[in-house]
Amino acid sequence: GRRHPAIISNDESVEQLFVQAGKISGDLVYPLPYCPEFFASEFSSAVAAMKNSPKDRSTAGSACPAQFIPTHIGDYLASAKAWCHIDMAAPVSIGERAPGYATPLITQVLAQLSS
Repeated sequence: GRRHPAIISNDESVEQLFVQAGKISGDLVYPLPYCPEFFASEFSSAVAAMKNSPKDRSTAGSACPAQFIPTHIGDYLASAKAWCHIDMAAPVSIGERAPGYATPLITQVLAQLSS
């Protein structure tokens, strides 16, 4: 969204960590379902590992960037490690200014992880 970005994670506890950190920091986020099986065919390519945009433009645009993660970090995922994608393209700028979005969010996530 314009003010509150979506997050996508392969782990519900990591997803909740980011949601709670957002509530504490004021950088609110909302989770989207992670279901790569629904999107894999959208990025198939005859000449590359995958296309960088979906075939069907009505596909959930926010969910699309997260499809690159499992494609490019397969070894990491094979070890059953968690990740979280923050889809923050819109809230990182207001006009020509950058308000520093996600700095408090990520700081809070790191603080929670270290405690």
